[in-house]
Amino acid sequence: MRDWCILVGADEDYAMGLAVTLDTALGGVDGRVEVWVVDGGMTGDTRRRIARVVDRRGGSIRWHRLDKRAFDGVRVAPWGSVVNYFPLLAPSLVDTGLVLALDSDLLVRDPLEELVGTWERGSAPVGAVLDFGIRTVEGVFGPDVARELQIDPTTPYFNSGVMLIDVEVWREMGISERAASFAKEHGDVMRFSDQDALNAVVAGRWVRLDDRWNVQVGNVSRAVSHDPEAAFLLSNPGIVHYSGPAKPWTARYWGPWRSPYLEALRRSGWFDSTEEWAVWRMAHLARTPWGLMTHLARRSRPRVARLARRLPGGTRVISWAKRLGRRDTGLE
Repeated sequence: MRDWCILVGADEDYAMGLAVTLDTALGGVDGRVEVWVVDGGMTGDTRRRIARVVDRRGGSIRWHRLDKRAFDGVRVAPWGSVVNYFPLLAPSLVDTGLVLALDSDLLVRDPLEELVGTWERGSAPVGAVLDFGIRTVEGVFGPDVARELQIDPTTPYFNSGVMLIDVEVWREMGISERAASFAKEHGDVMRFSDQDALNAVVAGRWVRLDDRWNVQVGNVSRAVSHDPEAAFLLSNPGIVHYSGPAKPWTARYWGPWRSPYLEALRRSGWFDSTEEWAVWRMAHLARTPWGLMTHLARRSRPRVARLARRLPGGTRVISWAKRLGRRDTGLE
């Protein structure tokens, strides 16, 4: 067993994303990796699917049921949940070594051994990537509040979607306890969840990882037209991070790296069968007119008709498509 493990956390809403994070993370690692999953409220069927994803990649899964009462009163972003604070559980779940804490909205493209291999033990409590949209703590707290909190406003601000946690140093500095307290006492000045609290208590005592290990596609894609660095990162990410409210397993997301994500989802082991994937894909696309039309143009007519009629309200989908002017699609 390695001297590092993976720590993730999700509830039912993020479980499908978690499957892709774990499958792509483990797919680039040779040998057995221990995976801690903080369960923020998954069904039994969902846990079965996640366990299958890990098992088929040769991982060893361990579950921890989140006690949400321990985080009563913490600040939670409008699009998040208390599960966002799962990294704070690292020192209570793992005795020593490194913990690679990963969000549930990632697509891992490069071997994680490369990332872990860059770490120098004892150098800092955490290694992370500089947030692409918020470069310093004043971008969240503002300069005046930052000074009131006794933080230099120009202190670099990291994104917590991918973190290397040095458990011994983290524990010695009391990062988990201090971050939880901060999130309860200063929620009124926070913008996000655990990310703000961790940046406040770590206060610059972190190691910057190469930007490619957490390419935040929303902020990066908006800078491509005027920033060569952003263009390079978006075309060569080690880990794609779909930060922001719209997630790639939902119909709302039509941003960069969408198609590779859906292909990774198809291959992840989340679905029980090819047919289940096809039905889900049809329902997913049917939520947007352009998505459905693209799908119809690429599939044979009898197959589309069969899949559409298997959906709840499938006949309404067919009628809806006809009303959009696609009476020649063969759905009748």
